[in-house]
Amino acid sequence: MEPSPLVPTIKRMRSLVALGLLAAVLLPGSVQGQGAFLYELKFRGTCYETNLAGVITATPMTETSLVARLAADASITDSSWMALVYHLNSSALGDTIDVINATNGVTLNSYLGLYFGSDETLGRVALTNAEHTAQKRIDYIYTSENSHSMGASMTSKSTVTNSTGSTVLSVQGQIQWVVYPRSGHSLRIYTGNFNTGKPLSFGN
Repeated sequence: MEPSPLVPTIKRMRSLVALGLLAAVLLPGSVQGQGAFLYELKFRGTCYETNLAGVITATPMTETSLVARLAADASITDSSWMALVYHLNSSALGDTIDVINATNGVTLNSYLGLYFGSDETLGRVALTNAEHTAQKRIDYIYTSENSHSMGASMTSKSTVTNSTGSTVLSVQGQIQWVVYPRSGHSLRIYTGNFNTGKPLSFGN
């Protein structure tokens, strides 16, 4: 299985800020195009790890606290300008959960890759209804820490047509993934549920 190309990683977030490139990494047109595939994301879950006494602890997590932790790992103290989003069709491999600049939509970190949930070359097929408006799949979770999967997600996608005739996408998932220990924390196991909100777009 090919390694997942999750770039830029969290390790680059600090350098992007320091170099002042956040507003110029993508041209306005590219940001607009990217924004059409970005959705608000809500996460409610738990992080399990051991404290200094070796006791397993459970910490409630939200999308805001998760972003704050990722920023802290990159020595960024203020994460109020960042947001966690669902990036539909991020690459040929599948979707990603990204950390972005909430002001201009620039991707800071493709944090979680949801890959290979439907790949006939690997013998994996998603469960889809007859109308092709609903799908359930087991996605493998990839991070920048390992070329092999670090977790899994039971992902559900559905589309409905609203009163104005527009098609609305909803993505929900039960997700678990592992984060390697590093200075300041032990091995971490995250588990929880996510769901998408409204689509996001970013102008000039």
